[in-house]
Amino acid sequence: AFFLCSSLKSITFPSSTKSIGIQAFMWCESLESIKATGNLIDISYSAFDETAWLNNQPEGVVYVGEIAYMYKGEMPEGTFIRLKEGTKGIAQEAFLGYKELTSIYIPRSVEYIGWRAISQCKNLTDVFCNAQNVPQTNPIPYASQGIFYGSQSKAILHVPKLAIEDYNSNDLWKGFIEIVEMDATIN
Repeated sequence: AFFLCSSLKSITFPSSTKSIGIQAFMWCESLESIKATGNLIDISYSAFDETAWLNNQPEGVVYVGEIAYMYKGEMPEGTFIRLKEGTKGIAQEAFLGYKELTSIYIPRSVEYIGWRAISQCKNLTDVFCNAQNVPQTNPIPYASQGIFYGSQSKAILHVPKLAIEDYNSNDLWKGFIEIVEMDATIN
């Protein structure tokens, strides 16, 4: 929608905005300010890549409002990402292909996780998902666009005890080695 819009300096998303499409603001080199409301739950890949705003973000997990947008910088080996409480969503491809990622904590506030958000993370061993309700995603047209595609083969999914059956019966979440009750000490 605004791809290569070099004069755009700031954007405030109205409360009616629920998602931002693929590369919507990519190469908006002057874009320095982004304000997002709590209704935004889905950000597609590369939506804000190559912007002044992204360049000015510190290394680590970058957020757009309450959405974990991406990991910026060099990820150290054996990384455990703990998403902050109040996070509502994880953007498409946010952590795609990070072989250094071994564990991730998803707080109970997460409602939505985008396609391939945590895919191809070959050394992922533990996913701690404290969400009582299974986070939603868009219907996927291809198996390669699942949330955890290529990341589940060595990983254990830790969820609240009362939610184990819901995760076990969900096609996008049942490919883990095991789905177990989350240890209360992870909180």
